[in-house]
Amino acid sequence: MEPPFAALRHPLILAHRGSAVLGPENTLYSFDLALTAGADVLELDVHPSADGRIVVIHDDTVDRTSNGHGLVREKSLKELRKLDFAWSFSLPDSEGYPMRSRGFAAPTLDEVFDRFKESHFSIDIKEDDLGFADEVARLVRKRALRDRVVLASFFPRVTAWLRSSVPPLSVAADRPQALRLVAGSLARRAPADVYLLPDRAGPFPFAGSRALIRAAHARGRRIYAWTVDDPARMQTLFGRGIDGVVTNRPDLAFAARTEYLAGTPGTPSRADRR
Repeated sequence: MEPPFAALRHPLILAHRGSAVLGPENTLYSFDLALTAGADVLELDVHPSADGRIVVIHDDTVDRTSNGHGLVREKSLKELRKLDFAWSFSLPDSEGYPMRSRGFAAPTLDEVFDRFKESHFSIDIKEDDLGFADEVARLVRKRALRDRVVLASFFPRVTAWLRSSVPPLSVAADRPQALRLVAGSLARRAPADVYLLPDRAGPFPFAGSRALIRAAHARGRRIYAWTVDDPARMQTLFGRGIDGVVTNRPDLAFAARTEYLAGTPGTPSRADRR
């Protein structure tokens, strides 16, 4: 199966929780901002609610991003709907919380798919729960989105189970596979074809290292770096051949990519890369 993002223009802009600096993260509003700014892929996170809904939220609790408290998986969707998910959000270089009490909710994955029917998605499964992973996979298949979704998880048993499911889905590498790629021992037929890795590991380059990018491409893999918000760093990564960046600022990334493509001799135009 061809990687879901193969037909998109490269290098890709993956919007981290939407346009998370300019709008409340993982909300429909934030995703709207990201696509308007030129993002190619919506990156988002999911947890289960108490009544079995797939809720788009990063943390396992609602404390950081809302005016509520407690675990997501212990709240029903109706209870989650009562919370304000712009409660803690503030704009850069401004004071206060200008988006409070304006109805910003944590959407379900169904609602995201309904709203953004033509979009591509990177979905991070945040629970070490095979039953929940199965529900996410079932929804992707039901919506006929296998060619537009990459699934990811920090839990190796979740990614292993997803790869073994039928029909197959595109699943990003987990940490052990990423380390094998770094060590240069990845077999050409290894199961992961997409690597979503941190740009740096402490002070050292990781996904953004020339050697790692070359190693991935030599094996036909695609490599995306997170989380990159500095336009100068984006330009550097584009020059090294990174396949895309995960960013909180898709607006800045779009400008940086446009400048890079315009200044790179022999680089196909955006239209040619579709």
